[in-house]
This record gives sequence, structure tokens and C-alpha cells, in this order.
Amino acid sequence: MKRSWLKDGVFACIFALSASFFCVSAQATESMENVSDDAPKTFQNDGVKPRTLEDIVHGDADFWDYLKKNHPIFKFEKEGRLIGKYSLSDRQSEFVNFGGGKKYAEKVGHPTSITYRLSMESFLDFPNKFVGPEKCGECHPAQYAQWERSRHAKTIRWPEELSEVNGDPKQGMYGTKTPILTTGIRPDDTYGIIGTPRTKYGFVDKWLVRGTYHVIDGTLDDPNSKIVAGGNQFSVNWTKTSPRKSLKR
Repeated sequence: MKRSWLKDGVFACIFALSASFFCVSAQATESMENVSDDAPKTFQNDGVKPRTLEDIVHGDADFWDYLKKNHPIFKFEKEGRLIGKYSLSDRQSEFVNFGGGKKYAEKVGHPTSITYRLSMESFLDFPNKFVGPEKCGECHPAQYAQWERSRHAKTIRWPEELSEVNGDPKQGMYGTKTPILTTGIRPDDTYGIIGTPRTKYGFVDKWLVRGTYHVIDGTLDDPNSKIVAGGNQFSVNWTKTSPRKSLKR
């Protein structure tokens, strides 16, 4: 299942960013000079700079509207096929609420993000122009060679790129029957697989949501199946075992 146009894109749900302060001016300056009326409006040329923290936080509103209309977890919930409760983690919770950003903002007098380092323009909203790591390696061969040999190059892979299971994420690992993809999740249900043999595996579903769930009594397409918490083999086992039972063991 090839999705090269997605592979060159930016996955907006994964962050490898250092914690720091992000302070921006509350008022964005507007200048539409030198912007053609026919040019597609992007964050680089729409004439509104810099982006404020509020702009970045509210920039995922359309994505959430789409998810609430199309992601199966909301459909399963309406039909009474959701076991447990979910929590929504959006940019407001990640960038502002988490880490005490609101309390700090009250002291300094302007919106602040404590947890993530965010630029004036968010990389989450840049157009899809990534040329690929191989192209970067043409000018940076030493760095590319080192990166290619590391597990960082395998952080996100298509199912068919999982060399440790011959491209089959439903194949048992290490002589067991336990596969990389958890119960009820098929390769076509995913955007990509997260993790390596040295880390815990997980997945990003085809709606670009972190796969924190599994499916019982069938698949996402089956009318009688149910969505349950737990998105990899570790978390599935955790949801089936209470802390009290874990302590006894």
C-alpha cells in the first residue's frame, strides 16, 4: 500500500521537540504587499506575520471537525460500541494547558507555551514540500549515513517496510503469536507503524490519529465490533490487568 504523497508530508501528531518558553506578541502585523491575488494563500505568503500562539492553537479546528465527522471512534460511541472513555488531546491541551502555560501567562501578561518550542510559523501547517531524506543526503552524506543506520530512520514506517517481520505487521514476533499490530487492527487501517524492535510498537491510523485503541469482535468495518482502549500489545495487556492484580504478580 503505497502512499508516497503522504510519506513526504508532515505528520502533525508526533512531536520531538524540547520543552521551552514560547512568547509571542499578542497582535499580528498584517501586510499584503507583494502578494499576488492569484497566488494560493499559505502561511508563507498570506501577509499575516508573525503567527501568534492563538493562531497556531486554533489552526487545527478544521482537522478536528473532520475527525468528529469521519473517525470511527465517534461513530462507535453513538452506536454504543465504545468500551471505556476517551480524552481529546488537541493543540490547546498540548501547547497551552499542559505544563502550566495559562498560569505563567497570567504572570507575564501574554500567551505562553511551556511544553513545546514553537516557531512563529508552525511547521504543522507548512505546505507539503519535503523532498525526502535521500535528497538531503546528497549534500550531507556523512550525516545521512549515520542517520540511516540509526533507529531514528525507522521511527515511522509503512507496514511493508517492517523488515523484522518481512513486511507483515500481523506476523508473530520472536517466536510468539504476538504481532506488531494489535487486535482487530489491519495494515490498511494504518497510516504508518511507530517503533522498532528496541522500542514499544504502536501505530498511527489512517485518519492521522495516534492509535490508542484496539478492536474486538471483528474489525473497524464490522457492524458488531467494539473499540477498546489500548493501542499496542503493552497497553492492551495493561487495560486487561488492574494495578492491584499487577502488584500481586
